[in-house]
Amino acid sequence: MTELGESAAYLDSKLSKFIDQGDRDSIWESARKILDCMQSGLQTVMGLGYVQSGKTTSISALCATASDRRIDVIIAVLGSTILLRDQNSARIQDNLGFSEKNYRWGIVEQVSPRQTGKDISNLLEKGRTVFIPVIKNAQILRKLAAVLGALDTSKFSVLIIDDEADQGSLNTTPNSETASSTNRALNDIRLAAQNNLYVQYTATPYAPLLLESDDPLMPEYVEFLKTGRGYTGGREFFIENRERVVRTIPESDEQRNSSTLGALPGSLQQALASFVVGSAYLIKADPELAPISMLIHSTFKNDLQDRYHFLVERFIRAMRDESDVLSGSFRDLIDAERTRLHRLGVPPLDDVEFISGLKYVLKEATTWLVNSASEVKKINWNFSPFHILIGGNKLDRGFTVEGLTVTYMNRPASEQIDTLEQRARAFGYRTQLLPFCQFFATARTLKLLTEVVHTEDDLRANLRAHLESGRTVKEWAAEIGLLIPAGARPTRKSVIAALNSFNYEGEWHAMRRPLVDEASKAHNKRLLNEFGLFDSNLVDYGRLSFRTLAVPTDAILSLVQDWNTDPATSGWRHEEIESYLRRIAPLDVLGYVILLNNENEALKPRVRRWEPDLGFINLFQGRDIDTSKTPYYDGDRDLGLKRYGQESIILQVHHVTRREHEDVDLYTLAIHLGDKTIIMKDRRITDVIN
Repeated sequence: MTELGESAAYLDSKLSKFIDQGDRDSIWESARKILDCMQSGLQTVMGLGYVQSGKTTSISALCATASDRRIDVIIAVLGSTILLRDQNSARIQDNLGFSEKNYRWGIVEQVSPRQTGKDISNLLEKGRTVFIPVIKNAQILRKLAAVLGALDTSKFSVLIIDDEADQGSLNTTPNSETASSTNRALNDIRLAAQNNLYVQYTATPYAPLLLESDDPLMPEYVEFLKTGRGYTGGREFFIENRERVVRTIPESDEQRNSSTLGALPGSLQQALASFVVGSAYLIKADPELAPISMLIHSTFKNDLQDRYHFLVERFIRAMRDESDVLSGSFRDLIDAERTRLHRLGVPPLDDVEFISGLKYVLKEATTWLVNSASEVKKINWNFSPFHILIGGNKLDRGFTVEGLTVTYMNRPASEQIDTLEQRARAFGYRTQLLPFCQFFATARTLKLLTEVVHTEDDLRANLRAHLESGRTVKEWAAEIGLLIPAGARPTRKSVIAALNSFNYEGEWHAMRRPLVDEASKAHNKRLLNEFGLFDSNLVDYGRLSFRTLAVPTDAILSLVQDWNTDPATSGWRHEEIESYLRRIAPLDVLGYVILLNNENEALKPRVRRWEPDLGFINLFQGRDIDTSKTPYYDGDRDLGLKRYGQESIILQVHHVTRREHEDVDLYTLAIHLGDKTIIMKDRRITDVIN
């Protein structure tokens, strides 16, 4: 590792108490690579991390390295509320030793049009690195821009750090001639600070990565921040440890905004039991693990949150007043959670020890209603070892829930994946708590969260490969883009203008104009023969039966790649289909290849109308008109979807002949690519801009 400067060495000594050498090396490497961008002439850089993965530590390391490199002024935009700014600023100041007598740092905590410029100048004359923490507020940012504009900023360098850069900073009026106020004020600061580097920190980068190519907040470089050992995120929760962590709640327990709440849903009672039982085991094993907490996120409506708060307190009080918790009305709930812990390998507690721990948890458990900034501020983690937080939007992002073990999220899933990912908070848990971590949600929410993990993985893999090959973020946005779940969108519509989509809502892609020359036909038939399709088993699809093979996705990709194709064929975007299959293949999605022949004579082709410029007009056979017919055929467009699911890859091989022709051995393809969508920047817009 490169030798650390004075500020970095101070921070490293503090980090060494709880972060090992390898992880610290990664933190310092990222800080150096980000600041190297300034010397390379870049102005906008993204630090891409994971939710709850030590972002404040990374920001602190960046500040320390910047100070050692003699960057003069650090402007840290640390949240959209005073509470978040103060919390994050206090942690950074503590990390960097602001209270120590090292005379390296100077801080400007209030932006004043009359005084701040003098303060900056005085601190710079003393050789200090000037740290200016500000709230993400247009009025404050405009004041700071005016202060910088009155100084000769050509004489000093400025590092601008934007925490949660995908929220609040972006232009929410992309189709207007005038940018939104906060975005405009932030850009004014950058214009005023002549020699500056702007660093976006985010774990949900979807909006910034899809900005217009001339937007000053479009990153020119992305540094992929590594998680420390022991970090548990979405992959550990929803994929690797799904059977241990995920708890599916009934759809009927989902809290609709129009519904009232008469009693606690049964699944929430189960979640509360999981929390108090797990806490009893944890606190007996190690009292130093406190605080231990639970998050209940049911709705954005304050009146409903009040109702949940009342009912949860009543439930905890009833458990507390139970004379014999092991044989009373809560016995089944408690027994089920103890059995689950033992099954997961948690050492058993005898009844006496367990009852002692459980009574302690119930006595100390504190519920917090968090539906305003002032209530977030009131949370005192030292007041009790056990906390139950009930809230909505105020708990979405930025606020750290200490010692979180149980999450109950019966709020309907957001279709925005950045909002859903931040709201879930199922990330950053301590590894040793994993057997006690439980995530309660509906099947739909859990499916979306699982698919968002795939979106994250796909984004990082493809964007990293793209950048390492010498390409740009702008090119990635227009050529590769995001692979997102069906029915979802990457971010709010107000910040992203023109987008293209591929495989929107899982439509069929049909090769309507196959090559009809003899060499191509012979080649494609040979592929199908080698694939084993002609000898595969017949499968009933209602009234009709077709030969079908179940194969891995990469086998379908190989067949599509080798197929002789007219690149201009309508309905078949060959490059996009190949790219999609290549990106899906690592997910181990099972695919199905189905041979569609003439329903009356299985070895003969279907006869279809042909137009020379368009190809086959009516390639897909429709559903049976007579709905009373038994068995019934749903039609080609539904073929396999009911049996195998919308998420499956289904390749139909149509044995066809052109009407008024006598084609022999002519085959063409149609494919259903599952339920994911690729979102990209509109290439036409990008081309015009460039």
